[in-house]
Amino acid sequence: MDGSFRRLPPVLRSHELLDKAFSRASRAGRGKKDVRKAQESMILTAGNILADNLRNIVVRFPNFDELHPFHRELVDLSIGVDRIKKSLGRVYGASKQIRKISREGIASLRDARDPVSIRKMVFGRMASMVEEIEDALEILLSARELLRKMIVIEDLPSIIVAGYPNVGKSSLVSRMSSAKPEIASYPFTTKEISIGHFWKDGMKYQIFDLPGILDRDESEMNEIERRALAALKHLEGVILFIVDPTESCGFSLEEQMRLYEKLKQRFPRIVLAYSKRDIMRFGEPSFSSLTGEGIEELRNTLVSMLKEEASKKKSGNGSSVQKGQSGMSSFS
Repeated sequence: MDGSFRRLPPVLRSHELLDKAFSRASRAGRGKKDVRKAQESMILTAGNILADNLRNIVVRFPNFDELHPFHRELVDLSIGVDRIKKSLGRVYGASKQIRKISREGIASLRDARDPVSIRKMVFGRMASMVEEIEDALEILLSARELLRKMIVIEDLPSIIVAGYPNVGKSSLVSRMSSAKPEIASYPFTTKEISIGHFWKDGMKYQIFDLPGILDRDESEMNEIERRALAALKHLEGVILFIVDPTESCGFSLEEQMRLYEKLKQRFPRIVLAYSKRDIMRFGEPSFSSLTGEGIEELRNTLVSMLKEEASKKKSGNGSSVQKGQSGMSSFS
């Protein structure tokens, strides 16, 4: 399901949908000498276009119960899964009502003395029905745009890079993976998630660069931090927590280590590494994205951990995912 986001059908705004339906209906009625037949053709065309477009939105939208938990939580944080489900229900109901209006209108034409007036009345009812769901269409349009920007999460061994802002996460991802990592345009206010890939011993790995997260209660986090936390909770793999011992990131070493300890309690599969080794060699493992020092050693450490985890998983003796402990809603 996650791989089909780019194939989601267009979601037209109410006025766009009505313009499309009524303009095609007008063309369908041209050239017919029988006025009654012309009005019938117009009603049928408009009804089919409106009902089919609305129904297609609903039936081709992803089932949120089948989404990857990470994608589902991102959607819930940004828009709200329940709001989307309610909007889908309203749109589907409008589709059925428009078909009913179309049938009733065609039936009314049979004995009508003024077929044009009947058709205008039917168009008015159809327009009112579509305008009533304008807010629902706007919600679904936003949801479609959000989903289409999400990357497909491949079933690959994964490294999730976390830490405070500006500690060197993005530089490491660029150094360790492809020169130009794929960018997944999750609509963060100021920061996107990026994902890069690299090959090691014939195996492909993916590495995620998360937005910075601060040491504070989850209820106090902004949307960017909550999305980063969602990645930590739901993405499978090993977490690499980056610490900047030079404190040039703007946060003290004490603050960074305190966050690391809290995350370690919640996410046992976590590795600590020190960045900016070219400026200060504080502890090990350490690396410099500027010079490349220590990066290959760090990569080997992470790959070994992922191989060990895969071996445990295959033998049935290990957990299959890196997830936070259930029941924990904050770091406090």
